[in-house]
Amino acid sequence: MALAAREQQDRKSLRAPALLSATAGLHPGVVRSSTGPLSPAEIGGNQPLVQANPYIKVQKESLGTPRQPVAPGLGHVIPVLAAHAGAGASTCALALADAADTAGLRVLLIDTADPARSGLSYSCDVEGSVLVGSSSRRGVQLSRRRSIDVRRVAAGLSGLCLPDAVPDVSAWREALAVAYDVTVVDLAGDAWQMWAGTPTPAAAWLIGASTTPVVVLRATRRGLTQLEGVLAAAAATATAPVKALVSVGAATWPAEVLAVASTQACRLLDSGFNMPWDGDLERYGLTTAPSPPALQAAALHVLAGVGVPVDLGKSDDQQRHRRLPWPRGLQSNSERQR
Repeated sequence: MALAAREQQDRKSLRAPALLSATAGLHPGVVRSSTGPLSPAEIGGNQPLVQANPYIKVQKESLGTPRQPVAPGLGHVIPVLAAHAGAGASTCALALADAADTAGLRVLLIDTADPARSGLSYSCDVEGSVLVGSSSRRGVQLSRRRSIDVRRVAAGLSGLCLPDAVPDVSAWREALAVAYDVTVVDLAGDAWQMWAGTPTPAAAWLIGASTTPVVVLRATRRGLTQLEGVLAAAAATATAPVKALVSVGAATWPAEVLAVASTQACRLLDSGFNMPWDGDLERYGLTTAPSPPALQAAALHVLAGVGVPVDLGKSDDQQRHRRLPWPRGLQSNSERQR
């Protein structure tokens, strides 16, 4: 009897580590009722038990594996990233949204930055309700900019919104009432860190078959250095490749800067776009007024370059003859000259 009891105890001790390692991959909320083999529902079907990165894959996928869409109903997703601080990503994102709206497309604008640090804080006409987030994530603020639907990170009671607290893609698309043609995402933070740094929920916007990332930078040596790092980080991940470059300010790059550019950077720069510098936006920031006509005209070419169906000739003519109001009683330089 003593020998049989000892053998039964040994079998239990050998089974415990295997059961512990198997139940480590259980979905949250699953409670084991027996010690039998795990069912496919408990381990998540064919998914691996442990995922090293919940937001973005760090292994480069094979060329024959198509990426899945970010989310249905969002249309053409355009993540806008800044290659360095002060590049003008928020200005570019707002111009893209305004230009697509003027072209007759249904547009959703998403801002992943903390409201206290966002460049789009004063760009909405109407503030709506808040979709409450989880205990570890911020909620989503529903806003409106003329006919553009805007979703932003909800303001918190204390502290800034850290990258890990940004809502995930499923939270951003919750309670969507319509299907959008274009979704412009202003991805806050450094693009280099977005690809090569610690995974964050916002990095999931860089994955998708209909996703075309746009990187914004200034035509300087610092801008080129940061761009090279961004391209190297993007090439090491299974995300959508950088589709377009937008330089803000100077329309031409210094020859001594281009002389040290890599082949990939030169190819993107040759097919890149320029967004002119606007003095009024530099002084007053982004407000509820539509983006200046020159910026919208440049944004239309960016939209066409990433595959969004827009009529460049018609839209350029409309932008050229359209006078845009200036907010808060202020006047632009052109209006003061009149």
